[in-house]
Amino acid sequence: MSMSFAVFHPTGSWEGILIAGFALLMFGIVAVASLVGFYAGFRMAWEFAAGRSVRQFLGADRLLGPFVRLLRRRVPFVGRIV
Repeated sequence: MSMSFAVFHPTGSWEGILIAGFALLMFGIVAVASLVGFYAGFRMAWEFAAGRSVRQFLGADRLLGPFVRLLRRRVPFVGRIV
């Protein structure tokens, strides 16, 4: 049974609850990603306006820092760029 068939021809109440739960999960993930992106972008703009360099910001940021440090260790040419 396909997902679209289950939406338009529900056979039990649990399927509706399951579909509603997945829809809430989907919108929740998008909302959290949006908020994290807003926070990261705002922090980046704030730091650049304060005169920090990109390299300093990426190395010290709480969200992006661990990922950038991992890339610097694992991929040598990234260390020269960032």
